[in-house]
Amino acid sequence: MAKNADPGGPGPNDPLRQHPMVSGLRSDPNAPSEAVTELIGFPGDTARDGYQRLYLSTGLDYYVEFPVSDIRYASMVPADVPPFLGHEVTRVSVVRGARIDYTWSTEAGEDDFDLDVRYDDTLRDNVMLEMSGHTSCAPCYSMGISCNICPSHHACHSHGHCH
Repeated sequence: MAKNADPGGPGPNDPLRQHPMVSGLRSDPNAPSEAVTELIGFPGDTARDGYQRLYLSTGLDYYVEFPVSDIRYASMVPADVPPFLGHEVTRVSVVRGARIDYTWSTEAGEDDFDLDVRYDDTLRDNVMLEMSGHTSCAPCYSMGISCNICPSHHACHSHGHCH
């Protein structure tokens, strides 16, 4: 074994200490390493007990949440290393197959075309039927399909059940 350049490190015949990643992914040297999914981002708090949130974007609008118990290893990624140049982030190894919830969050803005119009279901159904030339949805109902807006209901329309 070559001498370690670190004067405080192991000597020429001393074994190296096991890396924390190896301990997290392969605690038994005779067993195969555990399959993991690696995620890189900004750790954050979550309202869910036993879960960890990790933001995957600098805008903090895209994040994942996963059980803390499924974390096998975590390490810091320096600010000069991609993918988040200029930001120190965390690389997390999570057990493959763990429940990982991905979330995109956005704020709904005001929409000039958003009309606050509400129709009575009967009125809407009659208008839709009249516009389509349909007068009855009896076959849909007989199949147990709710057909409130029959002409555009894909299950009725695609099977030709609306008349």
